[in-house]
Amino acid sequence: MRAAVVYADNPFAPSQRRERVLRRPAKVSRLAPRGNRPVVALLNGKPVLRAHRGWQRTPVRNGDHLMFVTLPRGGGGGNGGSNPLQVVLTMALFAFAGPLAAGITGIGAGATGVQALILAGTKIGIQLAGSAMINAMFPPPKSGTGPTASPTYNLQAQGNVARIEQPIPVQYGRVLAYPDLAAQPYVEFVGQEQFLYQLLCLGCGEYDIDEIRIADTPISAFEEITYEVVAPGGDVTLFPTAVVSSLEVSGQELLGRKSGTWTRSSTTITVTQTAHGYAVGMSKYLDFTTGGATSDVYTITGVATDTFTVTAPAVGTSGACYVHAVLGAFTATAPGEDAHKLAIDMVLPSGLYYRNGSGELESLSVEFVAQAQEIDDLGAAVGSWLTLESGSITGRSVTPQRESRSYDLVTPGRYRVRMWRVDPSSDPATCGDMLLWGGLRSYLAEPEDRGPVTLIALRMRATNNLSQQASRRIGVIATRKIPVWNGTTWSAPVASQSIAWAIADSARNTDYGPGLPDTQLDLASLMALDAIWQARGDTFNARFDSALSWWDAVQKIAAAGRAQCFMQGGVLRVVRDGPQTVPVALFSMRNINAGSFSIDYLGASETTTNCVTATYWDATTWAPQRVTGAVPGSDLTKPAKMDLFGVDNRPQAL
Repeated sequence: MRAAVVYADNPFAPSQRRERVLRRPAKVSRLAPRGNRPVVALLNGKPVLRAHRGWQRTPVRNGDHLMFVTLPRGGGGGNGGSNPLQVVLTMALFAFAGPLAAGITGIGAGATGVQALILAGTKIGIQLAGSAMINAMFPPPKSGTGPTASPTYNLQAQGNVARIEQPIPVQYGRVLAYPDLAAQPYVEFVGQEQFLYQLLCLGCGEYDIDEIRIADTPISAFEEITYEVVAPGGDVTLFPTAVVSSLEVSGQELLGRKSGTWTRSSTTITVTQTAHGYAVGMSKYLDFTTGGATSDVYTITGVATDTFTVTAPAVGTSGACYVHAVLGAFTATAPGEDAHKLAIDMVLPSGLYYRNGSGELESLSVEFVAQAQEIDDLGAAVGSWLTLESGSITGRSVTPQRESRSYDLVTPGRYRVRMWRVDPSSDPATCGDMLLWGGLRSYLAEPEDRGPVTLIALRMRATNNLSQQASRRIGVIATRKIPVWNGTTWSAPVASQSIAWAIADSARNTDYGPGLPDTQLDLASLMALDAIWQARGDTFNARFDSALSWWDAVQKIAAAGRAQCFMQGGVLRVVRDGPQTVPVALFSMRNINAGSFSIDYLGASETTTNCVTATYWDATTWAPQRVTGAVPGSDLTKPAKMDLFGVDNRPQAL
């Protein structure tokens, strides 16, 4: 016995198949390929159905020819095609709707009049109900949340912002980009100078940077700026980046101490201070100078016009005290974050000085205490208060003074911080000593892996040359580096504006693409198209900074070269719109069926487009430009509009 069994795994490439010679009878089911892929069985050219155990019952005998054809599947999700099973079910529905309607109504296909209407209505009802069921089984992909305004292609939105929950940009070619903030910016004071620290994310992959500029001015014109470009996998060395600034601390004044007297009754201490203006719940540091009570921070439990009460240990009788207003406690980090260092900023807006009777300036000091306490994620204390510093600031200047102090923590964790001023406030007529708590920061552990992105770290010193608004207008002109295929191997990433290799990179990448292997790319065709595009000067220069599916993105890349991508046999292929060689045949009365030849003429109407107006993002002005193309003799009265994404020059757009 001899029978042939053929396995065609790719219906788009029939020559790529496996053949097997069968020397003894067997059932179709035993010869079927394993797996869950949809397969059609053809025995001697006729289909064998799986239903009703057709494969188990049908034998393959001597001289038979059995073929298994694996159907393509996929699409819909990321490859831009439709679901084959959905298409098959839809075709089956329309094919069987008529016979099913006839069976339900008992009306034959040749009916006329009212019966024909009943039959047609039943058929339409079956088709509508069946389509609804199929669409419920295979729903179209849902769109995600709406993207924010593009900082690249929206002139009003250009700037450096933190685009929370938005995609990390993917760029191809050369573009002026306004990178997103990759960490919370923060400021600190060093030697009476204010410094702003910003970490920007340029995008996925590596870049060849041509220029960094602030607004329209190159960054080299700003001597007060130091920057560092960090390649994927690198570490930022210019400054700590995992720094969180407290929003609650924003320039509150640390008031000087006040004098008072106190008495105790059991565990209640009553402090007398004329017209104090305090409220229940406020925290005060009570420094008991006489009487033996324990100096500490207490919470006010009751108030009267000239007195207030606190609950304290039953120690001492009565005496004098100083009352210090306590600021805080302010939480330094969010739940789940552990700080290993804290920092506070102090500002003296009127300077720090004492003016003697001769009008000359003399040195003056202010004293303060800063404490921290570890808390859990719910805000409950897990330790006692630790004194970070009991220090002072000394100066002799009418110029505003600013200073940052940092403190390493023995035990990393979540902390809250409080401060108070120790000395009394001086007479503003002769002294300048107003003390403000300007800021609170916590330094967290640096992330071990920031992902395959390029970062730019900037350290900016505040001067008249650098405004706050300009510090958020940092633009970067850079060309993306991607691998290039030379016919045998892929190169290391190089600066490229190629359309072909942008398509390939988007398909091969596993971070922002489907990660297709080289076997699923038509590399030979891409090389041929790359040569055409290079000869024409066609390039792709654009930045994907909004949510977009990979299939839509790769189609936008191909469109810049007047091409389109499609999947065929599991392989990504690209076809360019251009002159094509087509078959030529001669038709005459001898080879045309009688009555089958007809000619339709479609002429121009009042609504026919006679020109095209295209918008592109120009690489010289970095702004949208328009170009109009038309055939000779057109009056340009009925333009069709289109957007050429990734095209950045007039000749290519035209």
